[in-house]
Amino acid sequence: MRKISIRVTDQQYEFIEQLVASGDYANTSEVIREALRLFMKVKRKEMKEVFGDEIRWRGENV
Repeated sequence: MRKISIRVTDQQYEFIEQLVASGDYANTSEVIREALRLFMKVKRKEMKEVFGDEIRWRGENV
């Protein structure tokens, strides 16, 4: 895995912290990774609708 640094709004930070505090996620990294997985799924679907199955993604099983 690679480590990155991001900036989020106060509202986004509070939301992430609430998810961790609820026990749904162990830490902020898990929240961000899950959010990215969902975002990637949506974007892949959008791209496949436009370009068909010819789209191949690196790390398809992310």
